[in-house]
Amino acid sequence: MTAYHRRSLGRLVREVLADMPVVVITGLRQSGKSTFLQHEKGLAGRRYVSLDDFAQLAAARSDPDGFVQSEEPLTIDEAQKCPELLPAIKRAVDRARQPGHFVLSGSANFALLRGISESLAGRALYLTLYPFSRRELHERLDTTPFIRRTFEDGKPPRIVAGEKVSPSDVLAGGLPPVCLGQVQRPWIWFKGYEQTYLERDVRGLTRVGDLVSFRNLLRLAALRTAQVLTISELGRDAKLNAATTARYLSVLEASFVVQRLAPYLSNRASRLDQVPEVVRVRLGPLCASGRD
Repeated sequence: MTAYHRRSLGRLVREVLADMPVVVITGLRQSGKSTFLQHEKGLAGRRYVSLDDFAQLAAARSDPDGFVQSEEPLTIDEAQKCPELLPAIKRAVDRARQPGHFVLSGSANFALLRGISESLAGRALYLTLYPFSRRELHERLDTTPFIRRTFEDGKPPRIVAGEKVSPSDVLAGGLPPVCLGQVQRPWIWFKGYEQTYLERDVRGLTRVGDLVSFRNLLRLAALRTAQVLTISELGRDAKLNAATTARYLSVLEASFVVQRLAPYLSNRASRLDQVPEVVRVRLGPLCASGRD
C-alpha cells in the first residue's frame, strides 16, 4: 500500500474549518480527494460516509434531513450523487451554525457546484484539490515554494536547489495512480480516463452535442499546454467556430481539465482586462504519450 503524502491544501482546509460551517472540496477526477478526506490531518477521524456506497446513497435519498443529523463532524464524499442533501444541510446549518461541521466532496460536477451556489450561499466555501505538485510528491511541504520566496525577497534566488524535472516526470503528471507508480502502462490509464471523462462527466452534465469535436478540442488544447491561448486559432484547428470553442473551453475549465493562467501584471486592474492567457491542460500526457 502506498504511504499517504500530505497535501498542501490541508493547512488551508484546517483554517477554513475553524470559520465556515460547510467546506466543499472538489477537483479533477482521480486527484486524490477521498484519500485526502480520510488521511489528512484535521480531516482524519471525522465521521466519513461515501455515497459510492449504494446503501448510504439510498439512505440519503430516503431521508436527507435524518442523514445529515450528526453530533460529530460529518464528511460526505461523492455528495453530488444526492442533490437532495444540499437543502437538508442548509436547514441543519440554519438551525445550529457550527464551524467545520460539514465537509462535502465530489469530482468535478457542475450540478454539485450549481447546488452549492443556490442552496449553501453564505454557508459554504469550496476549495480545489489539484493533482500532486512536486513539493507534495517529494514531501517538502515545510519548505517555502520558489515563487513565494521570489515575491518575498523581491527577486529570484540566483541558485535554485532541487531535483531536475525529467521528461518522464512531465509525462507522469500529478494524478496519483500514475505519478505514484500504481499503474504499469500510463498511456492505457490516460486513455481510459479520457473515455470516462467524455462519456460520464461531459455527456451527462453538459450540452455538448458532438463529443468527437469536443475530444479533438481537448487534445488540441493539450498540445498547446504552456502556450499563449488564442481561441480563434484553436477553434480553427478544431474546425469549430469561436463561440463553440469558448463554450467547450469553459466546460474543460469548469471540470478542472484546463486552467487558464493570466499574465502577472503589477497593476491589479490591468489583470482583469482582456489580455493573452496561457493554457495549461492537466491531461497533456494523454497526447504526449505518442499513443492513439
